[in-house]
Amino acid sequence: MHMREKIESEEWPHGTEIPSQNYFAKLFGFSTMTVRDAVGVLVAEGMIHKQQGRHSRVNWPNPVHRLSINARPTARLGPKTRLIEFADGAEAGPVTREWSEGDVEVPKWVARWLELEAGATMLRRRQKLFVEGAPILMSTSYLPAGLTGGEGWREVEVGQLALTGHAMATTFVEERTRTSIGEECEELDLPRGVPVLLVCRPYQVPASEAGSPVRAGVLIVARGDYVYTRHAGVDGSD
Repeated sequence: MHMREKIESEEWPHGTEIPSQNYFAKLFGFSTMTVRDAVGVLVAEGMIHKQQGRHSRVNWPNPVHRLSINARPTARLGPKTRLIEFADGAEAGPVTREWSEGDVEVPKWVARWLELEAGATMLRRRQKLFVEGAPILMSTSYLPAGLTGGEGWREVEVGQLALTGHAMATTFVEERTRTSIGEECEELDLPRGVPVLLVCRPYQVPASEAGSPVRAGVLIVARGDYVYTRHAGVDGSD
């Protein structure tokens, strides 16, 4: 990528004003949308600082941000067990959270993952984590309708099922990377095609009356411009 090469070689040092998107579109014969997406990737990686109404400029090199993933599979994990947290020594600013909930039609790939019929409706509870006002990850719980568990779910740690007052069990954690899709781009303020970390956790929750377990799950989508370290020493017994 032309812009990345110039920034990494310091041909464009910190503070350099980036030419307009129209300039690059004419230079390389690309559409302005293609150039905008390319600039968006560099903005998401912290290489370019973009400000509304002003020219984009080359940014200072970002400090390394790290998140720690407690990736050891366990039989039971309580709502206060941390799955993702800032690793020791990470440079991070003020951290804030935002919550939302509502009934939604489960995305097709989530329905397949939870072994549900296509078009199934579930209660979605979402927690977003911000650092210095920028969204860096969102943790989404999909719960069967009627399995609410009270208002204590807002105290559940990122990465755990947003449910309280019920027994729950999980046996494995799936981690992989892929490019951002759909609403993830809007929710995490990302351009299309930027790498994200995906963490999936299926749960079994005993139904309150029938006693047969029901499927639920947590999906974590985190920005790819953070460095993620695995920490396997947490067993969920805290």
